[in-house]
Amino acid sequence: MDTLGWLLDAYAVPEGMTVWLILDDGRRVRVVEPWRPTSYLKAAPAETERVRAWIEAQGVPVELEPAVRRDFMSGREVPVFAIRIGDAERAMRLMAGAMRTFPDFAFYNADIAADRLWFYETVRHPLARVRVEIDGEILRGLECLDSIWDLDYEIPPFATLGLRAEGTGGHPAHGRYAGSIEVHLAGGEVRVLDGDDPAAMLDRINGLLREYDPDLLLTEYGDGWLLPRLRELSERHGIPLHLNRDDSRPPKVSDSRSYFTYGRIVHRDQTWILHGRLHLDQRNSFTLDETGFDGLFETARLSRLPVQVSARTSTGTGISSMQLAQAVADGILIPVDKAQTESFKTGEELLTVDKGGLVFQPEPGVHEGAGELDFASMYPAIMVGHNLSPETVGCPCCREDGDLIPETGLRSCRKRQGLIPRVLAPLLVKRAKYKELKKSAPTEAGRARAKARVSAHKWLLVCSFGYLGYRNARFGRIEAHEATTAWGREALLRAKEAAEDLGYRMIHGIVDSLWVEKPTGRVTVSECEALAAEIERRSGLPIAVEGVYRWIAFLPSTADERRGVAQRYLGVFESGEVKARGIEARRVDAAPFVRALQVGLVEELAKSASVAEARVIAAGLVDRVREAAETIRSGRLRGPDLAIHRHLSKGPLEYARPTPVAVAAQQLVSRGAVLEAGEKVAYVLGTDRPLALQVREGGEPYDTEAYVALALRAAATVLAPFGWPLASLQALLQPARLPPEPSARRAGGPRCHDVPGQMKLWG
Repeated sequence: MDTLGWLLDAYAVPEGMTVWLILDDGRRVRVVEPWRPTSYLKAAPAETERVRAWIEAQGVPVELEPAVRRDFMSGREVPVFAIRIGDAERAMRLMAGAMRTFPDFAFYNADIAADRLWFYETVRHPLARVRVEIDGEILRGLECLDSIWDLDYEIPPFATLGLRAEGTGGHPAHGRYAGSIEVHLAGGEVRVLDGDDPAAMLDRINGLLREYDPDLLLTEYGDGWLLPRLRELSERHGIPLHLNRDDSRPPKVSDSRSYFTYGRIVHRDQTWILHGRLHLDQRNSFTLDETGFDGLFETARLSRLPVQVSARTSTGTGISSMQLAQAVADGILIPVDKAQTESFKTGEELLTVDKGGLVFQPEPGVHEGAGELDFASMYPAIMVGHNLSPETVGCPCCREDGDLIPETGLRSCRKRQGLIPRVLAPLLVKRAKYKELKKSAPTEAGRARAKARVSAHKWLLVCSFGYLGYRNARFGRIEAHEATTAWGREALLRAKEAAEDLGYRMIHGIVDSLWVEKPTGRVTVSECEALAAEIERRSGLPIAVEGVYRWIAFLPSTADERRGVAQRYLGVFESGEVKARGIEARRVDAAPFVRALQVGLVEELAKSASVAEARVIAAGLVDRVREAAETIRSGRLRGPDLAIHRHLSKGPLEYARPTPVAVAAQQLVSRGAVLEAGEKVAYVLGTDRPLALQVREGGEPYDTEAYVALALRAAATVLAPFGWPLASLQALLQPARLPPEPSARRAGGPRCHDVPGQMKLWG
């Protein structure tokens, strides 16, 4: 049978890869493609035979044959042996065992999961439009009819079904679970399954899965709570739960984990990967949260990570997968462990090359008629334009005639394109095209789709730079990272010089953006475009005009009002669009009432056409601030309006002091919740102690003066540049007590009680 459809899912089985297809006639078909994953071994023939014998002793057939592949750093072709294991499902585990058994042997491509390696080796991608040749249950041929670089591609016609705990209003494990399950069907229909009879509820879920046979199972807190709870009920009542479309396999479940990254602890719930249908937990996916379904599907296609994996991994894993796919396509040997180490540098050399991005600290104040220009994907563009990659920076073949990298004394290769530029160049082109479509697509849906995919590209590109200097990245090397930032500093300096040569004054600059004004008056868009052209000529990097501001206020540090902060400003473009960084409304832990107050004030200020008008509007907004304070002091606000969300930096019982988030977390623990470092906890500031949102029954009073103080701070942030600093607002509205720092003990101290078998808990 030769037919058309979409590639929905793929996972390894002993004989190869199981592939699920959505065919044009509406059928969902399971087929198996015979396939053996390939690893490589660089060793003498006698040593190779030892590896063969060890693998065959595990009861699995294996093929070894001579091959030639390229060394990543030198680019030279090297003789190796290709290892093809006759059990695709066990291949990675068997190779891990071989590497432990023969630790001195050089293995390559040996620790890549089979479902990813299949996409790499066959040059296919998830959700591809395909033509397939099927012989019974065997897949004889699969041709992708679209490319990962296509702009306008079809997404499969998914059948969907949603599951969530009824009436949670937060994480069900934190105490707001009513016992019933909501089932969301096509067309907006919602059915509520009564949790008082778990056996009947399980039977009904199984029946709905059979009846609607969804391709996408969408859940809220499905990974960390809902599906584990349903499994627990299934085992307790002896009723199998048929979540998989492929009922011969159980779901693939991985443990939850907490880890430290970029200065904070991050928590990831356990994951539930289904077979034959896709499970997406809408509360456990950074990519889905940031970019929506269009961005997630775009990321999965580009990275060649299965959709369920792409939804749950970082975008850094996505860009690494793109690099692995390119390496496989180029015949590059992928080492299991990196052999490169950082070159020796003196302390003086480190101070010179390891400075990161260039930042000009702004002076606090308001500017009228200033323009902003942003380099387009600066660091990835530098990596492509200057051919910066681990194997091309300081390469032996171009020590004399390569491109000299500023400040480093190194040169980049002119004779071969690096792996990283090969990966990023088409991605930059595609992103630029989508940015145009974001403005010019004929329909609102088309513009929204382009915007989501641009966002997905942004996160991939951001991580491409971070992973270039990440010590554990397969293709990371600190010298390439330093070379990129060196060219970035050079580009911003050239931009500053170009602006000053043309009569502008740069009032702020941060890594890849600069703000300029004219001493003689407002700048125009056409003037900014002319400046951008000159900067691009001098720097060799694409730069775009972000816009011209009616006014922009660079806000001071909260610790020192005389000092500016690079990422703390508020401005209104001539179009009326607001751009803000570093204010309370941008913080995830701001109480919703406080955030709404600040957003309302900003929206009113945005109506002004000049600084003078903004001052007049600001004076009129003081009454709104007074009304907000009165509303808070009335005591009528609901808990969700007051909730402050914070992440746990450690386990709830590991806190030595009763910080508000620790108190709230320990209250939840005392009620049976299981919390780990990195999880988010919501609490309300009570009159004598913080109360976890799920613990607060609704009648307990909240600390009105603490919330008034938070509201005044938020109001002063945006009103102070126009004549209404915090002290003035406090004087008008009576002094409000500032809330304590997070580490400080609240007035009166916490109440302490015992939890059986555990330490004493605050709260």
